[in-house]
Amino acid sequence: MKSGDLLDGKYRVLSKVGQGGMSVVYLAINERANQTWAIKEIRRDFLAGQETAKEGFISEIRILRELRHPGLPRIVDVIDTEDAVLLVMDYVEGVSLERIVEIQGPQPEDRITEWARQICDIFSYLHSRAQPIIYRDLKPSNLILQPDGRVKLIDFGTARWYQKEKMGDTTSLGTVGYAAPEQFVKAAQTDARTDLYALGATLYHLATGQNPVELSGGLDTSSELSDGERSVGLSEGLTQVVERCMRRDPNERYQSAEEVRYDIDHLEHFQRAYQRQRRRKMVWFLMCLACCLLFFGCGLFFESKSVNQAQMEYERKMEEADKSSSPAQKKRLYEECIEMPGHSTEQEPYLKLIEAMKEDDHVFRLEEAQTLERLLFFHQEELKESGEFYTELCFRVGKLFWYYFDCGNGEDSSAARAQYAAPWFEEVLRIAPEAYPGRGMARVYSDIGRFYREITTSITEAQDQGRYRLFVEDLDFLLTSLAEDEDEEELVRLELISLAESAIQQYATKLKHDGVAQEDLLSMLSQIEEVLDHGMTTTTELTAERKQSLLTRLPAVRETVVYAYETQGR
Repeated sequence: MKSGDLLDGKYRVLSKVGQGGMSVVYLAINERANQTWAIKEIRRDFLAGQETAKEGFISEIRILRELRHPGLPRIVDVIDTEDAVLLVMDYVEGVSLERIVEIQGPQPEDRITEWARQICDIFSYLHSRAQPIIYRDLKPSNLILQPDGRVKLIDFGTARWYQKEKMGDTTSLGTVGYAAPEQFVKAAQTDARTDLYALGATLYHLATGQNPVELSGGLDTSSELSDGERSVGLSEGLTQVVERCMRRDPNERYQSAEEVRYDIDHLEHFQRAYQRQRRRKMVWFLMCLACCLLFFGCGLFFESKSVNQAQMEYERKMEEADKSSSPAQKKRLYEECIEMPGHSTEQEPYLKLIEAMKEDDHVFRLEEAQTLERLLFFHQEELKESGEFYTELCFRVGKLFWYYFDCGNGEDSSAARAQYAAPWFEEVLRIAPEAYPGRGMARVYSDIGRFYREITTSITEAQDQGRYRLFVEDLDFLLTSLAEDEDEEELVRLELISLAESAIQQYATKLKHDGVAQEDLLSMLSQIEEVLDHGMTTTTELTAERKQSLLTRLPAVRETVVYAYETQGR
């Protein structure tokens, strides 16, 4: 590509900004949204015969399209051309931590610990997914320091999903010096602790300016750093954190990024003076323990009063939220009710919080999604014990993403929302009993989301044949179900109709070659028209405009279907 090229009718190439072994990266601007993106071009002729490169490229697409975290780049679009596949992704402005060390030398500990906290947050997010993601190639060159002081993790070509039942990785990937020993053992499978080994090696590099491959003979490094190695740039506390991260035996390392984050936040606990102070405090504690037992009985009495007061405070906040006319205040109060001790499994605040997020101008925003996911993550175990309610909660969150989520890329994309919603419906299928009424709907939602998530890769690998028929059958099922359910919200029905129209228009030719009859597609469009004309009464200006837009678009969709079926060949 060259400067000035227009891609997919909206991305204008500005300049070439980088080139690697398998791809070229360009800076481009979305002229419709006036927003800059990076476009990664991977030539098809390069992928031919390069199985490892192809596997890494496909892995990067699959993983990044599912992730939403400020420390990770997003893939917002995939463009297939005859000669190449183009990934439209966040443009990460900044300089790598490796380059910073090359220019400035070893970094001060306060900067290193701040970067370490951000990396731990990223790993906590990746490792806590329903199917954990193991990055496998952390090193300073893959960490970009942005102008606002935040670090962003790039290059997911070696990342993989953790599979509990597998005995080993498909391929051994990683950078010598930063890669954990198990990455070079064929029968071993990497897990979260593998990434923590690389975190320790990265912190060592930042603090000393030395590549960790030089540590006591590279891959033969012992479980502890020598006195000479710990004397350069590493405090006593940071030394012990690095040592524990880089133990050869994964069972002797930190077991989670949260454990590393805690010790990074409390490095002073490793100082000898602090340990002496702790011992003195323990003596005083034992002396006070006898006195505490004396007041134990009184404490039981006051505890019962405290429980009653907490319940009253919970009820007061719920009532205040219900009466509030401010959407922001409603959401804040419902969130506080969920966080109150003893109320993390109450159904009412969760359901009302979802309704408040949905009703606030009918847009479910990224910051709201992060808040909701945080609440569900921290209270997941208690909620699971509630049984059917947790299943219903996951189903409602899935619908919230599907019909209301603002993807944050400047475009209104039903297909993108379906991908974000799919994991929640997959969770429903995983935990719901067979008798759960919404299980059939959850399966259809999940299948459609998986279709959009995987179709680009399937097209790239020429494995998409047969998938379009199943996809349109799922769409037809949803359309029929919602047409029969007159109580379903009008915006939900309009969003589903919009998704169906877009899919039929986009994949008309593919549907033809998958054996879907033209009459079936035209029948679906007639069903849509019937619902819009006679089966739906709009109550707001927004839904009235949306309904009219969908009606106006129908003739063009019909023409696309007729043209696709009357044209010979693909």
